[in-house]
Amino acid sequence: MSQVEKDREFLRKERSFKPSESNISYINTFEKHKFKKQESTIVKKKISNLTTINILFAVHEGFKNMNQRVL
Repeated sequence: MSQVEKDREFLRKERSFKPSESNISYINTFEKHKFKKQESTIVKKKISNLTTINILFAVHEGFKNMNQRVL
């Protein structure tokens, strides 16, 4: 399996374990954190494990989910 396929499989697994209300975004930036610095480190950890192609794939999937909810 290539790195791209592994990352996409990781995204699909992460998406399936989350509750339906957080399916809007793979990188949940809406969570409340005590410190802004803590929030940025959580996002950085999630992004650092993904390649650029898969970050764009995750954003694309997130927008598709948002469009389905709005319609």
